Amino acid sequence: MYKGFLLVNKPSGPSSFAIIRELRQHTGVARIGHAGTLDPLASGLLLTAIDRVYTRQLSRFIVLDKRYIVQAKLGQATITYDSEGEITACATPPVAITESDIQAILPDFVGEQMQLPPLFSAKKYNGKRAYAYARANESITLDRVCVIIHSLVLQAFTPGPYPEVTLSVHCSKGTYVRSLIHDIGQVLNVGAHITGLHREAIGDYTDATAIRTLTPQSIRAGLFQ
Repeated sequence: MYKGFLLVNKPSGPSSFAIIRELRQHTGVARIGHAGTLDPLASGLLLTAIDRVYTRQLSRFIVLDKRYIVQAKLGQATITYDSEGEITACATPPVAITESDIQAILPDFVGEQMQLPPLFSAKKYNGKRAYAYARANESITLDRVCVIIHSLVLQAFTPGPYPEVTLSVHCSKGTYVRSLIHDIGQVLNVGAHITGLHREAIGDYTDATAIRTLTPQSIRAGLFQ
């Protein structure tokens, strides 16, 4: 029998639901959930629960802080706030943003923030996911949500026509890193979008102990309670 929690290291490409579907195929268990969606573009830690007894306990993980490494391109904004969406604004290259410019504004994003979720997100509006409205070109106005950015550190800066940055982010539940990068681009007045995102940790659970290849054997060995 497959029952318990499982740490999965999701690759970039498949959706979080695709991982759940694969777990169902390997285990034969229909009731499987996770403690926080990762977009298809994103990789890293997906904390899952197998069997009803454990999916009912997911709330204890959902409230935990999360840690990410995010790559972003400056000078271009997209409709989805990541590289998979249509470009909606593009600065004339070369974009005149320096590493010092980035360092100067990052402190403004640390602490409590009222963040606007992306329209292309799983946020619910009148019982439907926001992305359903966005895909249908229906206009909606999402409410801002209170999130906390505990730390935001510049790890790398690559100059060029469209400079690229790598940031480490420690944030509260409910934070949209795509919105964070979009907002940074707005403050810099050049636009920005995510090109890569990796979730390193959920609370004290890290991707270092997560399984990368889903097989009945690896799933059974990785379960914990």
